[in-house]
This record gives sequence, C-alpha cells and structure tokens, in this order.
Amino acid sequence: MLLASDPHGATEQLLVVAHGFDSDTIAGLVRSGLATATRETMKAGANLVEAVRLKITAAGREASGADDAAAARLLPSKGA
Repeated sequence: MLLASDPHGATEQLLVVAHGFDSDTIAGLVRSGLATATRETMKAGANLVEAVRLKITAAGREASGADDAAAARLLPSKGA
C-alpha cells in the first residue's frame, strides 16, 4: 500500500494525480479511520502552498494485510 510505504505519508494531490485515486476513496479511508488527513503549508519554489498530507493509521496497516473480502468491507463502494 502506498501510504504504508512512507512514514511521512503522501499528499492528496500526489495520490489523485500520480496514482489515480479519487477523492471519494481518500475521504472514505479517512472516515473509516484507516488514514488521517492533516492540512499543512509547504514551500514550492518561492511560493507557500497548502496541501493535505495523508498517513496510514494502525487500523489501516492492519487492514492492508487483510484478505480482499475484509478490505472490501472497510472501503466505501463506488455506488455508495
């Protein structure tokens, strides 16, 4: 799992643009307690930009090692 591979997490923009996640999936992970979202200010060149950093929680780490059926119950469905 991408979030589990980096102790600093990843920005929402990186997950959406570079890895194809959608905002609903990210929001579902946070609502389910599998990830946390923290707004922070970062420097991009000479500019300050706001970003949302996502980090996996202990529950998220545990779920990422679960079988597909258990993971499917934890994640929101596309139709929901």
